[in-house]
Amino acid sequence: MSALLSKKSLPFQVVKNAFYHQILLASDETLGELKRVLMRKKFDKYLSNEERYIFFGAVLDYGGKNYYYTIF
Repeated sequence: MSALLSKKSLPFQVVKNAFYHQILLASDETLGELKRVLMRKKFDKYLSNEERYIFFGAVLDYGGKNYYYTIF
């Protein structure tokens, strides 16, 4: 979440690099957690629902092509 709040942050750089190199690690559980966290009301003042859906959609787009799912 902090990656979305500041483009100057280290988390943003990590996420940007993962997208650029198309290397994302996830499981169904971590994707579900990401969605739940993104939609918390406390983030309404920082990001619109649309911005959060766009980000989550981008993660899912990579999931269709370039995901390495964890098995644990």
